[in-house]
Amino acid sequence: ETWVSMSQATTTYEGATREDEANDLGFGVAYKFRRWAVFGLSYRTHEDDSTVDALDYDRDVIALNAVLTL
Repeated sequence: ETWVSMSQATTTYEGATREDEANDLGFGVAYKFRRWAVFGLSYRTHEDDSTVDALDYDRDVIALNAVLTL
């Protein structure tokens, strides 16, 4: 199983001169090793650009997961 996601959003704050633009991209794979064991690997990157420079940030997350059922 594979998945891909992408999003983009703009947030405007009323009463302030701040506006944020966020971009998000992710993808992952899952492998059903046995009926009771599924292993996955995913990557997600997020970028937030704000008109307030101190609030700009980037985040990258790599995740490895296992789901084991009885």
